[in-house]
Amino acid sequence: MKINVFNKLIANLNLNDKTIIRVAGSVAVGKSTFAQELKDYLIRNNVSCRVECLSTDNFLYSNERIAKLSSMQFKGFPVSYNFSLLNQCLDAFLNNKSIPVIHEYSHAKYDIDYTKNIVIKNADIIILEGVIALHANCLIPRGLGVFLDANYTSLYSWYLQRFLALCRISKQTKVGYAVKFVDCTKAELINIAQTTWDSINWQNYQQHIVKTQVNADVVIAKNSDHSWNNVIWRDND
Repeated sequence: MKINVFNKLIANLNLNDKTIIRVAGSVAVGKSTFAQELKDYLIRNNVSCRVECLSTDNFLYSNERIAKLSSMQFKGFPVSYNFSLLNQCLDAFLNNKSIPVIHEYSHAKYDIDYTKNIVIKNADIIILEGVIALHANCLIPRGLGVFLDANYTSLYSWYLQRFLALCRISKQTKVGYAVKFVDCTKAELINIAQTTWDSINWQNYQQHIVKTQVNADVVIAKNSDHSWNNVIWRDND
């Protein structure tokens, strides 16, 4: 199923022109993994095609600015993203202009890292992945859209696994955002994850993320083991 989807995506790409493939979906649904797999497949099947993955996380405002604009409770919601910079970068890419500086988002720091820049050079295709990749404020005149979806139980389970893994790393390294949780018991960490998921990530999904699937060319539903159980192609013309 996955190979067939990748082949159909390739068949719908104009490989003679720069293009952007957008991959959206909930937190923890596997957008980064999908983007990397698609990149690898594109490179294997079109040696002249230069592909870069780009996360919309890199276009989040800094924590300081988000706190001033609204509240950290809304981090990850559309209001916390710099759509102006995102659109400038994508427009520059499509029109062979100089791409503005993009600072890298650090999951360990839970903030933008202004000491690290992302350089996109000589790419033919950008795979843009993130919760806002298909948002209406992301103004891309051409390209393809993919929406990854799963049920509440699977999404929360994947988020919990990721959160606990981040806490384990912080416990070992004594650095990073999750270091404040190093003295918590596993039960306490699970409770923190559940509260965060229900009050922030699931709210964002219901209020904003899931609504953007109407902008997708293909919607992929996933099982609890990340395998695919349904693929729906749409005509957005």
